[in-house]
Formats: sequence, structure tokens, C-alpha cells
Amino acid sequence: MSDYNIAPQILIPFGRLDAGKDLSALGSNSGLGDIILANTFFVYHDKDTKSTFGITPYLYLPTGQYSKNDSLNIGENRVKFTLQGAYTTQLAERLNWDVAGDFTLYGKNDDITGGGSLKQDLGFQFQTNARYRLTDMADLRAGLSYSDAGDTKQNGITTDSTKQTKFWVGTGISPTPTTQVILNYGRDLKVENGFKEDNRINLRLMKVF
Repeated sequence: MSDYNIAPQILIPFGRLDAGKDLSALGSNSGLGDIILANTFFVYHDKDTKSTFGITPYLYLPTGQYSKNDSLNIGENRVKFTLQGAYTTQLAERLNWDVAGDFTLYGKNDDITGGGSLKQDLGFQFQTNARYRLTDMADLRAGLSYSDAGDTKQNGITTDSTKQTKFWVGTGISPTPTTQVILNYGRDLKVENGFKEDNRINLRLMKVF
């Protein structure tokens, strides 16, 4: 009998993008994002310290809203694969700490403004998050991340990668043992070679079957 536990997931993002200030001419867009297939393999678990380590592959399918004629898109019109390793442990009776790192391989986008194909180098991200349990059903959380998306290439021209540092605060609520709602607010602290987000709100519903 295997000692490994797994947690298959299907994620269907929905988002809205609004450009403001000097970028207002880009307009706005909303719709479904690219469907994400994921499966976490829990390869380590220590009951004494309540620590776990999991490895999660993510496969992004090009199903989201996308048009090369739009300046802002929810979908990316390409396949992506991300492999993440994450460690979580209990620091105190009600306080947990998470740390994770991942890398992403990108497929090509062959339908872009200006013609040709968009290619992208390997990207990576590191993030850390703390969760304080208020009750058995609810927690408060805050986190910080840094990402380097990888250089992009189009028609022989290379563009330096987008580097992003951001934070978030929020809450996780579990109304039933198999249901969780996560609500986070965040914003970018620093961005190089990309758009800076002033405000972001993420709402995630997870149902375990």
C-alpha cells in the first residue's frame, strides 16, 4: 500500500482587468480564464510537528477568453506547465507557515498582434504565507511573493522578463469540512518590465469530493 496521498483539482478562473490612469486607453476585459488541472502529491507528513511537503504539477489549458485584437486578455492562448513544491508547518497552536517555489514551462502563442509566435523562457516564483486560525472554520492570512516570468521572444526580438514583488492579506472560511472559500486582497509592491497592479481581489471556492 502506498504512503502517498493525492489531491486532484480542477480550477476554473474568472477575472476582470481594468486599465486606469495613463493606460486607460487599453480598456477593460472580463471572462473565464484558462482551465487549470492540478494534482498535489503529499510526499512527507510529520504528525508531531504537523508539517507536510507536497509536489503539485499544474497544466494550464488555452480555454480562456483571448483575442489578439484586445490589449487585455484573461486567457493566454497557450499551454503552460508549472511544477511547485510547497512546505507547511505549525509554528504555534493557531499559527501555520507556508513556503513554496515553482518553475513554469511555456508553450507558444501562434496568434498574436504583429504576427509570428510568442515564445517565453523558463519562469520561476517563490512565495511565503502565514495563516492564523481564528476558529475551526476561519483564519486570517498574509503573504509575500517574488516572480520572474522569463524573457519573451517575438519575431527575433527579445523582451526582458517581468519581475514582480507582491503581497496579499485575506481570510479562508470552511463552512463545511469539504468546502473552503478564500478571499484575498493584494497589490504589487514592485514591478519591472510590466504593468503594476494597484489593487487585486481574489475569490476562490474549493470543493473536495
